[in-house]
Amino acid sequence: MDALSHTLGVVRLVGAIFLQGRFTAPWCYQSPHADIAAPLLEPTAERVVIFHLITQGECHVTLEGAEPVRLAAGDVIVFPHGDAHCMA
Repeated sequence: MDALSHTLGVVRLVGAIFLQGRFTAPWCYQSPHADIAAPLLEPTAERVVIFHLITQGECHVTLEGAEPVRLAAGDVIVFPHGDAHCMA
């Protein structure tokens, strides 16, 4: 069993919000920290975990103070603490 399947089998999820975006170059998406986004997305949530699944193309993800990370179709990036980030 891979690590993601094991984690999903152990973690108890009580809700989910999925948004699907389609972007064409040039584009940029700035995500606020989950503490800011959570009250807007799910007011009763104790915690918000942000993730992105890249289904086509490629992008770069940047956290403040870190080098950009290149993602391509099939990649998943998870922000378990809801870090603010930029995708372009």
